[in-house]
Amino acid sequence: MSDTTEFGGLLRDLIALGNESGDGALEKAHHALSERFDIARLGHAYCAELPPARRDELLCMSTERSTHYKWCMASSGHRRARVWLHVYKPWTSATTNFAASIHDHRYSFVSAVLSGSLRERRWGHAEAGRIRPGRLFERPAGSTYRIESTEIHSIEKVCDGTVTLVLQMAATKVYSSVYDPHTLRIKQRIGDLEEAFGRMVDRVREGVSRPEL
Repeated sequence: MSDTTEFGGLLRDLIALGNESGDGALEKAHHALSERFDIARLGHAYCAELPPARRDELLCMSTERSTHYKWCMASSGHRRARVWLHVYKPWTSATTNFAASIHDHRYSFVSAVLSGSLRERRWGHAEAGRIRPGRLFERPAGSTYRIESTEIHSIEKVCDGTVTLVLQMAATKVYSSVYDPHTLRIKQRIGDLEEAFGRMVDRVREGVSRPEL
């Protein structure tokens, strides 16, 4: 079996796990990724040998953030499981992107650190809507970690050359929250794109339905 075929099979297995329902789905996904020690090699071969049509599909679904590139290796649809390859840019103390903010997610996920390392902090709920800083974790190359959609975290440092493979589970919420680092309260809700698209369509329909004066 070629590396490309094997990695493609791994992607399909992860997507299936990411779309499973039930309390044990995230645990099974975490176990599946933590048991693989050859992901970096397989992923490199897979990307190098992508046929033109598959390469175009990958590029269309991928995006660039201020902190990293998000390469979409596999997707099963909106609000459903996806697999991302996150390739981080050099990290600076001035980083204010979502990844460096205190936030939660619309979905749970499992992340395998393929190279480099990162420092992650978990946050807990305090009183009256406030949060409090929790445990700090070092995530070196070869480690795998998971986070529930209800958990709050922040990425405090990323070493040069850091690459992670992320299994994004099916979404369980329609928005994520960002917390103010000074007040430790929610300062922003980031809605699901489907919600925003629906509002846009409603405005268009409303405009079309208005009679001309």
